[in-house]
Amino acid sequence: MGFKSSNMSLLSGLTVLSLTSIHHVLASNKPTEQQPLENTKTPSCQWGPLILRHPICTPTSPAASPFSKTREEWQALGWDGPNDCLPTNPDYCIYAKIPEPPAKLSDGSSFIVISTAKSMSAIASTTPPSIGDKQPVSTSDYYAQEIPGKGTGLIANRTIKKGEMIMRYTPTLLIQYDMPEIDAKPGAMNGANELPHAERAIMYGNAVKRIDEASKKKFLRQVGEDVVEIVDKNAFRVFVDGDEGHLGLWPDVSLFNHDCRPNTHYRIQNLTHITVAVRDIPAGEELTVSYIEGTIPYSERQERLNSWGFKCACHACSQDLSHISQSDARIKAIADIEAELEEKMRSGEDFSKDIGDRLVNLYVEERLDNYIAHAYTKAALLKSMIGDMDAAKKYANLAVEALEREYGPGSKDGDAMRELAEKTEEHWSWGIRMGGWAM
Repeated sequence: MGFKSSNMSLLSGLTVLSLTSIHHVLASNKPTEQQPLENTKTPSCQWGPLILRHPICTPTSPAASPFSKTREEWQALGWDGPNDCLPTNPDYCIYAKIPEPPAKLSDGSSFIVISTAKSMSAIASTTPPSIGDKQPVSTSDYYAQEIPGKGTGLIANRTIKKGEMIMRYTPTLLIQYDMPEIDAKPGAMNGANELPHAERAIMYGNAVKRIDEASKKKFLRQVGEDVVEIVDKNAFRVFVDGDEGHLGLWPDVSLFNHDCRPNTHYRIQNLTHITVAVRDIPAGEELTVSYIEGTIPYSERQERLNSWGFKCACHACSQDLSHISQSDARIKAIADIEAELEEKMRSGEDFSKDIGDRLVNLYVEERLDNYIAHAYTKAALLKSMIGDMDAAKKYANLAVEALEREYGPGSKDGDAMRELAEKTEEHWSWGIRMGGWAM
């Protein structure tokens, strides 16, 4: 089943309030603007999880590109192109990664790009993210199987431990879309002139012809009646060079079915799609991701998932009305605590000393394992602020582990939480609210 991507940010739905910014808010009680997650540029157009539903900014018309290169220059960078350029925009062309070492592509290693010379220059210089010594589990540790009511899904063949990397792939196909000549779907871009379906089919078809046979079989098995619908239903939305919007397709990843309380988390880092287990997954359990934001009530989840043409019947959505109401109440309680904390941090009012515990407990009870780094991080800071060393260390250490699962090793937020755990009394947050708190 296909899905679109919005990596859930640490402290909000679309942008991230960095720990540095939290410092300014909590320590000085002055308003601060939200900042992007570390090591990224702020996109010129904000984005959300449903690439075909959320409007984005209208891009400007393309100009003559100063990034154009000869075929020989692209070949020296490891790419074959430009090929089959769009007649209405000769800067919008197909490029194919040259395999290393040069050989006939038969191992599923194709990487095809439809993009402008400017974006291709950034793509050609992209390097895989650092993952340390971690490697994905063997493909024999899970298998594809038909699942009633869902189509093909992935099943664990052994117990996959929390934190284990399940998949790590570069895209098979990457398509630039944020330009007036091309649109992912009618209405997806404000003011954009849609490229007719027939022309998209030709452009996409020419790209698919360049995919190796093994990858092509995987690509064409994805949900969709034709190549255009396959892209529309299975693409993840990613940015190249900070603000160049692209649609990325990872056919192996598209086998993950949806669950509102998934057992895996994914991130897209330097065009590499990485999936990690967020809790222990026993043998025989389906591997799942969430197609949407999880911290919203049942009715809103169902409305958003309707974009994929199905009514969610995951465990969280198939319970009786009483349990669904209790779940919605927990989601509301999370939102209420977040709002209360924001107000009290800005006003300088004292807060309940157990508010961090309550936030974490709500995430745990609601099984929001793929977002829990957010709750652990806030709880660690709150405990540090009131001088509770043991609790601050406990939550900071839990945050370090969760942040690595969600954002990978070496994130600035992870380093900050590690510092809080190891040098608690030297951390900026230590004791700044020890003058008292509300009971």
